Amino acid sequence: MGKTRILLAEDKTPPAADLHQKLEDIGYAVAVASSGEEALKVAAETKPNLAMVDANLDGKPQGPPGGLDGIAAARRIHQHLDIPVVFLLASADKRTLRRTEAAGPFGHVTEPFEPDQIRAAVEMALYRHSVERKLRKSEARYRTLYDQSPTINVVIGPDGVISDVNKSFEEVLGYKKEEVIGRHTMEFMAPHHSGKVAQLLSWARDGNYIPEMDLDVYAKDGSLHTLLFSLGRAPLEPEEDNRVSGRLIIGLDITDRRQAQQDLRRNEQRLRAIFDAAQDAIFIKDQDLKYTLANPATAGLFGLDQANLLGRSDEELFGPEHAGELSKTDTQALAGQVLTEEHHLPVGDRMRTFEITRAPIYDGAGRPVGLCGIARDVTQRKQAEMDRRLMERRLHESRRLESIGQLAGGIANHFNNLLTVIQGNAQLLRLQRQDDQELASALEQILDASGRSEQLIRQLLAYARKGSDHTSQIDINAVIDMVVNLLRPSLDSRTDIKLDLKAKSTTVMGDAAQLETALLNLALNAQDAMPGGGRITFATNQLTLDGKWCKTHPGNLKPGRHLQISVTDNGVGMDKKTLDRVFEPFFTTKQVDKAVGMGLAGVYGCVKDHQGAVEILSEVGSGTTVNIFLPLDEPARTDSPQK
Repeated sequence: MGKTRILLAEDKTPPAADLHQKLEDIGYAVAVASSGEEALKVAAETKPNLAMVDANLDGKPQGPPGGLDGIAAARRIHQHLDIPVVFLLASADKRTLRRTEAAGPFGHVTEPFEPDQIRAAVEMALYRHSVERKLRKSEARYRTLYDQSPTINVVIGPDGVISDVNKSFEEVLGYKKEEVIGRHTMEFMAPHHSGKVAQLLSWARDGNYIPEMDLDVYAKDGSLHTLLFSLGRAPLEPEEDNRVSGRLIIGLDITDRRQAQQDLRRNEQRLRAIFDAAQDAIFIKDQDLKYTLANPATAGLFGLDQANLLGRSDEELFGPEHAGELSKTDTQALAGQVLTEEHHLPVGDRMRTFEITRAPIYDGAGRPVGLCGIARDVTQRKQAEMDRRLMERRLHESRRLESIGQLAGGIANHFNNLLTVIQGNAQLLRLQRQDDQELASALEQILDASGRSEQLIRQLLAYARKGSDHTSQIDINAVIDMVVNLLRPSLDSRTDIKLDLKAKSTTVMGDAAQLETALLNLALNAQDAMPGGGRITFATNQLTLDGKWCKTHPGNLKPGRHLQISVTDNGVGMDKKTLDRVFEPFFTTKQVDKAVGMGLAGVYGCVKDHQGAVEILSEVGSGTTVNIFLPLDEPARTDSPQK
């Protein structure tokens, strides 16, 4: 460790030389200067550890004109070069001491400059300077931290007056430091927080510590900022009587955070309102596929008690027969898929169709922790779609059959005209050539074939709704009895007939002959469908058809009271391809030589001509039921069952 370097600023009188020697004898390295200017120059060049300056350097209290006296030189050495100064005094009179105080001396040594006195003054000055330098560095560091801190730092006195603020205060609130120092804290606070501010100042005055307190503060531009304040744990510069002289208040601008929290709360409230008011079921399941959250609609749609819904699985709610399909889809959602599936679930004593959309829920690390589901009851929509498709199919079928009917009617009219010519000429020839037996036999064959053709033409015209206009009140039960009487003699012994005539009112308006022919045709078809024997059932029932049913079924039906006539067999049945064509004229499943007349096409035309409708229900191997619906000829009633 090197010697302590000392600058001795003294004139060249014998006492200076003696002091120089004493300093070297103590062990100091000494540089000398004999004037203020020289002392300042040597100090700048040699950077001594300490300067010992004669307070009366240059022999004049104020120094030469334009020069530096000892006190002025000492002040510059201390202030500009940060070198501690010890003054050399001839005597310690008050006047001289007052003059030297302006230079901020670190000590004084008076004549006769004893070595112990010199050593003590030097060591004390160096120690004091070292402490002050460390203190200044510490203060500089803390001032930098204080000023550059992202938090808002405010120093207030016991009376609530601001004594200091940092740069963050200026940047956030827009004030300059000089605009706020000396003003009371209350001037910057929102009035609605005056009570909280008073509490904060009370704590600051009493030296208490509080973790945090949010306050609304006005910026210079009038905007309102929310600051989160806390008091420093220790008071600043406590007075001798332990009274607090100041307190550091630390603030954090949480305006954006508070706004974000308010926005988040509003969004949560909106989402909760949507969640609660939604007509669709909205639910959340955990990884164990148990319900953890559900809106009121979930319980309503599933027919469950909401209190018993949470914490339970689908197996507990719907049974294992339905839970398997639900769990399979849920597992796919937990694996990261977003999917929509239809599920049929029991609700009360009925099955309902639900369209359920599922999506995974992830945690902050991107791991699936559950799923969110939205379920909608689409039972009515699916039924409406089925009804619409059925209506479209029925409408298409009706138009197709109508087109065929128009074609058949046109052909029948042309054939009828031709047949009239054939029959007329044949009858004329028979009258003219009665003696020609061979010709008479041929003419009889022509007239017989013409008669059968005429019957076929009538069927075509009936199909095309151009048949007989002879309508009257008809008792359908009587018509059925007549058909049964005609049918029994020709039935296979293995086939029997059953009557289930429940309808109390069986009167309709129509052509009895046409309806008899239609029912007989159906009975013969039923017999042909049971080559090994079976049962033919004739049934009647009265019912009320609504508008929806009428729209989804072909024919000219109108809402109201109707008679249903059913002809059922337990024969071979028909496939869909056959069902799609049964009402076409001349379509048959029989062998060509066994097919007679127009078949079901004639039945269709007859029923349609009676403002009715025909419905065929059949499956291969399950027999066939043909339902005919005819309007009843009676006043409307409302106490009958609806279809």
